[in-house]
Amino acid sequence: MNEIFNLMFCLGLYGLWRIAGWLLERQRAVVPWRKVRIIWPLFMLLWGWGIFWMLRSGLTDQWLVVMYAVFSFLNAPAMLLMDLAGEIAGNKFTLPDWQRYLFGSVLLWGSNFALVLLAEARAWSNIPSALNLEKRPDIVRAHERQE
Repeated sequence: MNEIFNLMFCLGLYGLWRIAGWLLERQRAVVPWRKVRIIWPLFMLLWGWGIFWMLRSGLTDQWLVVMYAVFSFLNAPAMLLMDLAGEIAGNKFTLPDWQRYLFGSVLLWGSNFALVLLAEARAWSNIPSALNLEKRPDIVRAHERQE
């Protein structure tokens, strides 16, 4: 039964990535990439700290389980990276709690930042560079400021 759940989870991640790629390619010119690079990782970090606070304060609710499931689904690559880094760091030396929380926060924010960069690169990857059919708004604005 666990293998079926893992397979469905992986297929769901793949489907989410395909849908996100399709949406990003359609809306690539109107997405404010500079803002998204900061806001998305910050939102994920605050969401993770909110869940952590609820778990530490003893709140057990069905909404907490749903919030954690959605958070885990959206942050699966980051959580796998954090788990791997935690295993490596945990086997070598022990860290005080505040350092583990800081390390996890930096890793979560950085991995979500990298995910946004990857999504931006994916959104702009299918444009023929020689034809330049669709101009990137940030490059056009920078060029206009120089003139």
